[in-house]
Amino acid sequence: MRPLTTGLVVVLAGILFAAWFFSSHEKVEVEEWVGYRGDARVNPWLAAELLVRELGFESESKPELTPAEWLPPETDTLIVQVTSSLGVGSDLYLLLNWAGEGGHLVLLGPEFVAEEGDDTLWQFGIGLRVTRSKLYEAKEAQDDFEDELDGDYALGTYPHDARLEVVNEEQGFDVISHGGEIIAARQQWGDGFVSVVANATRFDNDSINNGDNARLFADVVMGEIEPGKIWLIFRTRLTPLWQLIWQAAPYLVISAALIVLLLLWSALPAFGPRIVAQTDERRSILEHIHASGLFVWRHAGRFSLRESSTGALLREADTRHPGLSRLARTKQAEAIARITGQSAQWVLDVLTGSEEKGQRGFTQDIQRIQEIRKEL
Repeated sequence: MRPLTTGLVVVLAGILFAAWFFSSHEKVEVEEWVGYRGDARVNPWLAAELLVRELGFESESKPELTPAEWLPPETDTLIVQVTSSLGVGSDLYLLLNWAGEGGHLVLLGPEFVAEEGDDTLWQFGIGLRVTRSKLYEAKEAQDDFEDELDGDYALGTYPHDARLEVVNEEQGFDVISHGGEIIAARQQWGDGFVSVVANATRFDNDSINNGDNARLFADVVMGEIEPGKIWLIFRTRLTPLWQLIWQAAPYLVISAALIVLLLLWSALPAFGPRIVAQTDERRSILEHIHASGLFVWRHAGRFSLRESSTGALLREADTRHPGLSRLARTKQAEAIARITGQSAQWVLDVLTGSEEKGQRGFTQDIQRIQEIRKEL
């Protein structure tokens, strides 16, 4: 197996093992107290949740909300931050239907608002715009801007702050203003209420303790209504990295995938069944001997075959009876005849031989040589 193929097989086996392990191993939940600091890393509304509990109301945070699967009882308050996915589809419809049956829906402004504003809230007769704060401009000009404050909220100022604009005054709104700008509004929605807050940053963990942000939060959520249990929804599910890459550069991802496929295709063997080289059947040793002898016979090698066989016979006889090979051929025949019991002339005819005997005579001589070797 080629090294590249082996590596691919190992990688595939590792992926399959990891998939099997994570899908079948036992998962155990472990509760460990890490303090509020650990929860605050993922829940930006943790401080607001603790504030609600300090005020004597029930509260609970959830990492995400799927209205089609779960909604709290209609006697509770639901705090949700406006997102792009909330303004389309059935999610917003389900939330408004829930509020119309008696719930209190609090919509916090999106984390990032474009300069032209957010159109999601226009369905409530409210527009959301990002403008340069009048209070911040007055502060820069070192004017007495304290007189412009409506009510007694001491809120921080931002260079560019989100504010609400009432588009349809006929719907009837209760608004909270600051420095001549609407920062929160509430309207009756069926049997319930819908409250909108322009800047959700005032209520996060870093800002709710500044100025009167905590008091503003309490007035929006619990002011003049019975809030029931308060649910705060925060989002911790981030978009996967592969999805971000695909959204940013889909053509680059497609090109890279094609390049990888082409590299794998060029490195692997050609497609199709494996071709096995055909090997000829090997002949047996007897067939090989027969073929070799036949070859020598056809090329006038009978004399050399007889000579080699006779020489082998004499060497074997000399080994068992030293000095036999130094005798004359007649004496050798007589000595071998005494050992084997054959006639001396018969042995001499075998040792001398002749080309005139033909094929039959050659075969007989070879057989006699083998008989003599057995008798030595």
